[in-house]
Amino acid sequence: MDWTRGGLDEHVSFTESYPLFMKSQYDHSKPFNPKTYLPEFRSYRMHEWENQSSDATTGESTSTEPTLRHPCEVLAEHWDDVFERYPFASHLFDIGILDLKSSHCGLCKLLAQGTTTAEDEFAPSNLGVYTVNLLGERERLAADNYAPENYVMGITISVGGHSRLAKHLKGLSRRNHRHGPQGLLVPAIKQGDKQEYRSPYMARVIDPNQVEFGLLNKWIDNCRTNHTACQHLQGSIDELGVTLTVVDCVLQAKVPLARGEKYLALSYRWGPPPQCDDPWAVSAAPRTVRDAMVLTLKLGFRYLWVDRHCIDQSDDGEKAKQLGIMDYIYEQATLTIVAMAGVDDSYGLPGLGTEPVVSRTEPSQVNLAGHTLVSLSPNILTSVQQSEWSARAWTFQEALLSRRLLLFTSEQVYFVCRTTYWSELLPDFPDAKQHRDDGAVSEYDPYSGSDPEVSLSNLFYFESGGLDSAASELDQFSRDVNIYLKRTMSDEKDGLNAFRGILNRSFYWSYYGVPLITRLGRELSKTMVSRIIDHGMTSKLPTTVGDSVRIIVEKYVSSQRMEKMISVISSAAAKKRERKTIFGSTYYDDYKYDSVPGPGEPFDPSPALAFLHGLSWAVDPETTCHRRPSLPTWSWVSIYGGAITFDCDPDGVKELPTDVWTILNSDVKVWLPSGEKMPPDWIEFDAIFRNSPTKVIPELSSLIRVESYTGNIEDMIFQPRARESTYDSDKILISVVGQTKAEKYEIHVDCLNELPHCTLDEVSTWKGLQWKLILISRTSIYNPDRKWRHMWSDWEPTNVFLIIRPAGPCWKRVGLLKTKDRLYHHMKRMAVVLT
Repeated sequence: MDWTRGGLDEHVSFTESYPLFMKSQYDHSKPFNPKTYLPEFRSYRMHEWENQSSDATTGESTSTEPTLRHPCEVLAEHWDDVFERYPFASHLFDIGILDLKSSHCGLCKLLAQGTTTAEDEFAPSNLGVYTVNLLGERERLAADNYAPENYVMGITISVGGHSRLAKHLKGLSRRNHRHGPQGLLVPAIKQGDKQEYRSPYMARVIDPNQVEFGLLNKWIDNCRTNHTACQHLQGSIDELGVTLTVVDCVLQAKVPLARGEKYLALSYRWGPPPQCDDPWAVSAAPRTVRDAMVLTLKLGFRYLWVDRHCIDQSDDGEKAKQLGIMDYIYEQATLTIVAMAGVDDSYGLPGLGTEPVVSRTEPSQVNLAGHTLVSLSPNILTSVQQSEWSARAWTFQEALLSRRLLLFTSEQVYFVCRTTYWSELLPDFPDAKQHRDDGAVSEYDPYSGSDPEVSLSNLFYFESGGLDSAASELDQFSRDVNIYLKRTMSDEKDGLNAFRGILNRSFYWSYYGVPLITRLGRELSKTMVSRIIDHGMTSKLPTTVGDSVRIIVEKYVSSQRMEKMISVISSAAAKKRERKTIFGSTYYDDYKYDSVPGPGEPFDPSPALAFLHGLSWAVDPETTCHRRPSLPTWSWVSIYGGAITFDCDPDGVKELPTDVWTILNSDVKVWLPSGEKMPPDWIEFDAIFRNSPTKVIPELSSLIRVESYTGNIEDMIFQPRARESTYDSDKILISVVGQTKAEKYEIHVDCLNELPHCTLDEVSTWKGLQWKLILISRTSIYNPDRKWRHMWSDWEPTNVFLIIRPAGPCWKRVGLLKTKDRLYHHMKRMAVVLT
């Protein structure tokens, strides 16, 4: 046998014998439980095989000296042993990276692709080769009703040595192989292979030129039949009184969609418009749209919604109306076709079979002892991340708002829904998320991804560092915003419109993209707004939180309002929610104080205060942002390219279970203009909120008027980070006119290119800029529990100031300052108009 040429013998048959399971005395009359009948793992299995030789007559094993053999030669002889079933993983052998890369063996070459080069000083010298169970933990639980022979293992690699091998093996899965493009190899069945299937969950080798439409229909039917969450609609287009225009794929013409008719939608990247008299006509449709029309008919549907053809591009009013209901359009579509391959809409859908054929890239594969091992890479997240489609701003909401996606990549087709996902290479995996809590998911929560399996709830979260669910509503909103900010668009004026559908479905009310932030239990409602009158709240800023506590306690306890509210709220089971502390521990709390106004808060949640807190976003100093000049600087929609954070998360992690974040009544007033006319007629923010027909408050103008404590900036210094430092960042310091102590305050600037002219690698100082800072929000933490109240009695609030610069008669936002110093004591109240 000459393994150096990659030609392993084919003497190991594809046997159906499972001695391991026979020894476990598996009772077929009971559901198969992997934790009961399968060993968890084994280590250094190659050593076992190298030191054993079996007597064919007696079956007795004798110990022999190990011979110098290539590991893949041993694997070929022990094919069935290699893929013995384990709930987690099994360790085969360790190998040096240089040995792996220098080998001529086909399997080694495939495993070596994408590993770190030896010239890298941080590169590990060794790799571990493992078999992993393709079924994740939840999938294994969901699969307790099928026999163990349906399990299937794959081969993967992991860098370095592991002192706690048992723990490492439990952490390996098909979803976390990140060590090169060929990180996971699985047994596959080629089309036309006469051998019996070893497992229904084995991979299959796909036809690069032709998608199997029966498989696609099978996925769609399975989802429509079994996934309760994927049936849920938050509303109907018919209820809005809107008639959609769709493409009739039979007539190849645009027609109005009849009430109750099913349709598909298309998500794709636009290309240059065709040079013809009517570039929006169906007859001028680009290749991708034409392919999507063919696919629509192949899947048994007739109507297709495509934005470029179904939205009247010449009618701005109709266009704005359609953009306002994008969440309804994509959610109500039975399926959204995603053209992920190619750079624009001229590429087509790979594997559809239309002429000229757009072929797919065949997956890497190798033959081991007559059996096919195929690479599952690139996985779905890598395919999404590397596509031009995922770089486009519009496609984020198109995917997130859909119920089902059919992703056409350059390698294969994926089906992704609110519940799970399937792929052509692994088309029949168990539907794990149907079995959450022993029951189907009855209502769609796009952010409930407690299982790290890919679904529509986390398809894009590779951009934010993982698949874990968000810790709070504000955490989720921030995550969506930061994913969106990294995307590009051809028309920067669409910075708000391309996110409008997500705003429609957000937990928060919003204005120009700015969330009206409140804590759970203090949500805004129209009934509360009707009672927003100052209930004797002092307009003077409290000196300390302790002063506020006394004011609130004296006011509410005397009338027994607070105690009555607490007694009613604390018994509500629906208020119990999962919560984390700053130390990482998890607990459940009934949030009995959440609905009670905190110290310094108005009796009812205030839309104006919630909006002002939403203005407290700041650019992450580790990122670089640029400004969209056509959008209001006070909203995060005016920037792109970096990441933002908000001042504090009212529902984020706390030190103690009963800690409560409060948004203090800072006596800041906000007005919005009644229209575009100049000078504008100003209306109080709360009145605009009260009359808004939707949670996305209509944008009448890019101006807002804010009356608050305002101060002047005396000078500003730019200090570049030390270029040899990995951890430092650039600093911008200001001093404030009227401050008695000569202290400088660090500010967060939205876009460095908006600073006065300076060289970013040397210190710069500016004086006489006429820049100001204006107080917009004050937040603090308190604990009304008697046991802990003393700890927070003198807790200093966080004061948030906008840094603004003159722009004609108005002011533009430049950045943000957060401090616990009471700078407002030396400031004057004045009204400014922000644009």
